Amino acid sequence: MAIQHKLVLALIFFGSPYVPLLALYLTARYSAINIRIIVPWIRALRWLTWLTTGVLLLIGIVRPHFPYGFLSLGVSSGVMAIDLWAHARFPAHETK
Repeated sequence: MAIQHKLVLALIFFGSPYVPLLALYLTARYSAINIRIIVPWIRALRWLTWLTTGVLLLIGIVRPHFPYGFLSLGVSSGVMAIDLWAHARFPAHETK
């Protein structure tokens, strides 16, 4: 039973960032809402998740049975994918 719990936890941590990515993609594709407004907030969220992951990894070094540092790598990598997509799709300055 413990293996199933860890597998579900890992799937949640690795898959959770792709739900907002899908929501942002669908909003950008089918709506007239300006996504460019939230791009700086996505960048701030990216740095916040990387800092949190670093702290959780350090806690994992001190406490060997603390899995959340490695699981948060999935979240921070997913937020990085969202950030890269948003910056590629909505650049800060339009080039003419």
